Amino acid sequence: MSNANGQIILKLSKDGTELSYKLIAANLTSPRVGQHLHLGAAGVNGPVLVSLMSTAEPTANGVIAEGIITNGSLRQIIPGQVLTLAYLIQQIEAGNIYTNVHTTMYTGGEIRGQVK
Repeated sequence: MSNANGQIILKLSKDGTELSYKLIAANLTSPRVGQHLHLGAAGVNGPVLVSLMSTAEPTANGVIAEGIITNGSLRQIIPGQVLTLAYLIQQIEAGNIYTNVHTTMYTGGEIRGQVK
C-alpha cells in the first residue's frame, strides 16, 4: 500500500481553446513512468486521453507535470474519431475523467483520482 497523494489543478482559458494543468504529488514509492488523464468513471479503468508532460526528475515530489492541453493533445482512442478539448471538458463535467500517476512499483497507477 502506498502513502502517496496528489492533486491536479486545471484552468480553462477564457476562449476555451487551452486547458492548463499542474500535477502535484508527494510520497511516491518509486520513479514515475508516466502520468495521464484517462477516460473512465470512478472505479472503472479506461484509455489514456492525454499524457501529462513531466517537469521534474522521475523520483521527484512536488510539481511533477505541468503544461497546456489543446485539441491536438488528445489521443485518438477509436479509429477515425477525432477528440476535442470540448469533449474532454464535457467528460470532466460528467465525472468521467481521472488522473493516474504510474510508477515502477505501481505500474497500473500509484495515485488515481477523479477530476472534479
